[in-house]
Formats: sequence, C-alpha cells, structure tokens
Amino acid sequence: MTMAKMNRARKYTSSIIEEILKSIPPLQKERTKYRMLIAARIDDYLQEAGINKTELARRLSKNPSEITKWLSGTHNFTIDTLTEIAFELKVSIADLCMSKKEMTKKPDVTFIQITDTVSIKNPITPWFDPSTMPSYAMTKEPEILYGQQNENYA
Repeated sequence: MTMAKMNRARKYTSSIIEEILKSIPPLQKERTKYRMLIAARIDDYLQEAGINKTELARRLSKNPSEITKWLSGTHNFTIDTLTEIAFELKVSIADLCMSKKEMTKKPDVTFIQITDTVSIKNPITPWFDPSTMPSYAMTKEPEILYGQQNENYA
C-alpha cells in the first residue's frame, strides 16, 4: 500500500450516522465548524511560528492541557482568549477565523500608492452642493430588530 493511500481517510457511510447528522440543528453545525476552524488555524500558526503547545501555554500562563483542549476543536472561545492567542501569534482575530482558502483569496480592495502630491482647488464634486441638500431631523430613535422579523418590517 502506498503512503498516499495510507494517509487518506476512508469514506464510510451508514444510515445510523446519516440519521444522527441530519438531526443536528444548522446553528450547532455552524458552531462546530467554526470551533474546528479556529482550532486548526491556531495549530497552523503555531507550526508556522515554531511554537509548541507547552511554549504557548507558558506565554499565556495556562496549563498545557488547556491548550490541548483548545486544539481539539470543541472549545467555546471567548473574545478575550482569542485576543490573547492572536496577540501571541502576531495575527489578527479575523485571521484565526478564516480558512486557508479564504486567506489566499485576492482582496476586493485595490491599494494605491501616492508618489506625488497634487493640489485640488475645489474638493467638492461639481454636482454636489451641500446648500441644496434637505435637512432631516430624527424625531425618535430607530427601532432595531433582532431575529425573525415581521413581514411589515422586511
């Protein structure tokens, strides 16, 4: 058996497993997906930085067993813990939440480097005249709706 075949996970199907997977609510699936993703990204960054779990535990004043729990993909991270981890790994929290595929995508933003300064005489666009714009006053605070919305608000 070649090495490539030995390292590949076997596909296994079972009606019992399919039934169990179908019974998991979508929100729980998303939670699990992100917990696993964050754990994998932390592990990736640890390897890139050449830091082992014991060293990360020392830097964060944690027990190595806690780092192992984090990397298991079952830990529900707080924003404070993610901030500490990201700080030690010198990455952003957003980097910990993105897949490798997302990290390699080209950004939608184009960066422009300005090499010369230019004077602009009239910074206001010709079609925009603030004196002709109507003024609006807010009579009451806007209502913020969370969760399911009534069709009257959609």
